[in-house]
Amino acid sequence: FKLIDGKDKEAVINIREAQTVGDVIDVINAADVDIRAELRGESLALVDTSGGNNGIRVREQGEGPMEEVRRVYLGQG
Repeated sequence: FKLIDGKDKEAVINIREAQTVGDVIDVINAADVDIRAELRGESLALVDTSGGNNGIRVREQGEGPMEEVRRVYLGQG
């Protein structure tokens, strides 16, 4: 999937190799985009650190984020 920060900077995120929620967080935080992933309780939160006004956007690319999330979090696929 693609993440776009508040200043329209984009990064393609591939979590195909991720095995844990921590792996997903690490991949997102290593991306060249001003978005930070963090765990808040039982939820994964995305925080825009760009200072821009456009907000975070997530765009599907390839199999789509929901298919990847199902595989990582639910062990499906």
